[in-house]
Amino acid sequence: MQLKLTKVNFDETLNTGYRVKPQGNGVVELKLIKSEERNVPGLESFCLIFEGTDDLILHDNTYKFEHDVLGSFELFISPYLHKGDKVYYDAQFARVID
Repeated sequence: MQLKLTKVNFDETLNTGYRVKPQGNGVVELKLIKSEERNVPGLESFCLIFEGTDDLILHDNTYKFEHDVLGSFELFISPYLHKGDKVYYDAQFARVID
């Protein structure tokens, strides 16, 4: 059974590495550097910020992520800032609270 991807679960992995597997391009290492809650009534809404290098820049897409604690899952990310040799990506979550 796959772990539910919640803000609490991601918060426990702040400042740790994720392995991202773009199709046919090996592995890209990203670090989760921020988890930000959004205040939307009736929704669990949050944003994740990942940091990587500009060795291989990932484009808007859904990628397979792997983490030692959270396991494997797919996540849509978008690059939003390229600063020096770093690239920052965000992932947005919004779901109805059970």
